[in-house]
Amino acid sequence: MDNQRRAFALCEAVVEECFLTSAERQPKKRVVIVEGPPGSGKSAIAARLWASLVTDDRLPEGDVVFTTTSQSQNSNWSAIFDQLAEEGGHGLVRKATIFTPLTTHQLGRLRRQHGEEFLGDASEWRANLQLLRDLGVGFPDASRDDQNLVTIVDEAHSLINPEHSSGRGQFGFVTGLGPQAYHIVRASQLTVFLLDRAQGYRERENTTVSNMKAWSRELGAGEPEIISLEGAQFRCAGSAEYVTWVESILAGNSVPENQVHASAWRHQPAPDAPVNVISFPGTSDAHLTRAAEEAPEYRVKKPRSVWGFDFQLFDTPADLESALRTRAKEGNSVRLLSSYSRRWKTREATAPHDLPASMQDFCETYIHNGSQRIWSRVWNFVPRGGTDYTAFIRAAPGSKMAEDPLCEVGCPYAVRGFDYDYVGILWLNDLVWRHSGWRVDNASVHESGISNAVHRARDERVANGPAHRELIKRVAQAYRILLTRPLRGLYLWIPDDETRHYVEISLGSEP
Repeated sequence: MDNQRRAFALCEAVVEECFLTSAERQPKKRVVIVEGPPGSGKSAIAARLWASLVTDDRLPEGDVVFTTTSQSQNSNWSAIFDQLAEEGGHGLVRKATIFTPLTTHQLGRLRRQHGEEFLGDASEWRANLQLLRDLGVGFPDASRDDQNLVTIVDEAHSLINPEHSSGRGQFGFVTGLGPQAYHIVRASQLTVFLLDRAQGYRERENTTVSNMKAWSRELGAGEPEIISLEGAQFRCAGSAEYVTWVESILAGNSVPENQVHASAWRHQPAPDAPVNVISFPGTSDAHLTRAAEEAPEYRVKKPRSVWGFDFQLFDTPADLESALRTRAKEGNSVRLLSSYSRRWKTREATAPHDLPASMQDFCETYIHNGSQRIWSRVWNFVPRGGTDYTAFIRAAPGSKMAEDPLCEVGCPYAVRGFDYDYVGILWLNDLVWRHSGWRVDNASVHESGISNAVHRARDERVANGPAHRELIKRVAQAYRILLTRPLRGLYLWIPDDETRHYVEISLGSEP
């Protein structure tokens, strides 16, 4: 699409400027930042750019590195590179943590030599870094200045900045030596960051575009080239309008405003196409007209095509699962997803799928024909020491997911950056609608990456105080990730009546 072509062309132009057209033929350090919402094609651009660079014989010697920011990303991209690239392709997929100039084991040795406070204050990371250089401590190969020809960082919104307290802790790199993005730029002649600011929902995911700009200038790369993919959409039946509606819902906007946004993507299917879009009794065109009158600043948009995005709400998780199985039989990829509203009880289990329903992570009760039923599942199973997410994401051969793609539930961390034809989401009780706004049930939030935000909200006496608002924002960001994973359709189960009602009436009537 146009914005993607423009982003790709810009990156290629910067490559030309850096390595091929300078008068002295000396590499010119540069930074490019590509921003875009979910489904705008950031990962596609990253992979295409990497492939074009490693096959360009004109470029000077040097590594072209694809950098990941999560275990899920790393394990899945490594598997893809191994499958498609020459032998050892996974070696060109590197974690962002390796760019620090010192490993945690080396830090331990230096602290035994110089004292426990050595390089301890992350707020003084520049002084720490200079001290390391003054001592003559050699940086590892992956982290030497300008070591990489090009470093492409996908999902860069997950990068950690220890200048802030939320970026300090045990994250697999020495936080006392500074931000991940700083060291990536330092170790690269050309750095390409691809990001969506709103997907950085964990507290430690705190690197901003302003940070990147400042470090680019500080390291001699000048002002970064910035390009936006806003409006481009690969997922959600190509509907950027659907993403706008999701963001409006999660912002807690008024029902009339949400209905106007919904009118832009809820299209009638073609006459000979199967009817997939759900309808709600009691609604009419007059409902949308009234919504537009109540929110005059929002203009009702006409559908761009006769094809709609298949969005359905279900009364029970069993009904949702049945619909997904029908889509799977038609040859579609399908997954079940949920936020961190259920504790990962089976994390250490060797055979979680075989556990009794009461011991599985999801043990949900519902009513069917007047009797109570139970629906159960486990979280995405992560074998091999807890770092390999290929089983869930790619349904790797030999895994339970290869046998049944609906036998597990994926979390926001695992699926961020990936997509499927149809997604079923269990919207449970961590984020609920009450009266005229979102509320978070602190006891139902089990995401360790926002645990400090949960504690602050629990300690806050005012229900709508700043700590509560911050927690609501972070949990809503997790739902934004989930709700923007599907390519063709999203199926939703919301057991909370008030939350379901808000989402349901925010859809409005059929256009």
